[in-house]
Amino acid sequence: MFKLSAQQGTGLSREAVELSVVIPSFNGRALLEQCLPTLHVALACAQWTRQTEILVVDDHSTDGTEDWLKAHHPAVHVIRNAGGRGFAAAANVGLRAAGGAWIALVNNDVLIDEQWLRAVKRHFQDATLGSVATRMMVGGRAGMVEFAGGEYTTVGIPLRFGEGCLVEEAAMMQPRLCFWGCGATVFYRRAALAQVGGELYEPLQAYQEDVELGFRLALAGWNCVYEPEAAVTHLGSVTYGQASFRKKFNSARNAEIVFFSCMPRPLLWRYLLGHILALMPQLAGHIIRGSGWGYVCGKAAFFLAHIPATGRRRKFVQSLRNVDSATLSAKMRTGWLAAVLRTGLGWSRRKRIEASGAQK
Repeated sequence: MFKLSAQQGTGLSREAVELSVVIPSFNGRALLEQCLPTLHVALACAQWTRQTEILVVDDHSTDGTEDWLKAHHPAVHVIRNAGGRGFAAAANVGLRAAGGAWIALVNNDVLIDEQWLRAVKRHFQDATLGSVATRMMVGGRAGMVEFAGGEYTTVGIPLRFGEGCLVEEAAMMQPRLCFWGCGATVFYRRAALAQVGGELYEPLQAYQEDVELGFRLALAGWNCVYEPEAAVTHLGSVTYGQASFRKKFNSARNAEIVFFSCMPRPLLWRYLLGHILALMPQLAGHIIRGSGWGYVCGKAAFFLAHIPATGRRRKFVQSLRNVDSATLSAKMRTGWLAAVLRTGLGWSRRKRIEASGAQK
């Protein structure tokens, strides 16, 4: 496993860089044409006096991304990746090269609000924070929230707080501690990453890789804060497809990997029955939505092919634990039925809002 040191990286002088922005991209030239100008505006509006590096990991694109970046954004450091191993592997290439005290992991399919960095940088001085989660809005649906901080239930269901809600609702604009930050735009403290292995877990490829990293940080005793003023608009699942088989497959498989590798033994035994019971209503919900086959295949793939590797991974993840079970459990949401119903209601609510054409 690659170990990220607190000083390692490439690009600008390690002592000078305060923030590294890492953007994995596969055939995303058209998306970068929209994303990068908004990023530059956000950096300028923050009146940031310390050095910042922007690293685009070109994941073996065939659309001329590298040449376009060199011609139009010469200050951006382009890393050519061999590609083919998924989002997590591409992101890790950037994390390894990044030298900032803080690292922002950013999808190429987001438009960044000008207050994005200004709102986040005040959290950099909080020594308890290992990450900062940002607010994500649904592209093309003005006023609709996609993500307002990540939660994790005791039965292994990650929740995206605020999904399908309108931004005018008070809870969407309240800073608070959460469990994980969405990998579409999230800030990580470099020293915290170094403590928990320094990278995303590559076998997850995409979906819940950010949940798994958030869990490791929580096990090590780091906090994550949701900052509502730091907002992006997310086009959403451009690479994998919003309702693709691969997305449903990965999500279902990875949920098991995260639960069985990250949950400490006392909590694993306490919540295992609830985890098993939650599978059936989850399956029913996926069948209703037309994604049952991807869900079943993902669960089957875990039980048939990933248990030995997950057991080995568990030994490493549990070696990171610096908090007791009670402290960790207090950061999670309890009640498997409430979690299943909430995810179902959130989906229904979002669909109703989209159907009615709600606008801000």
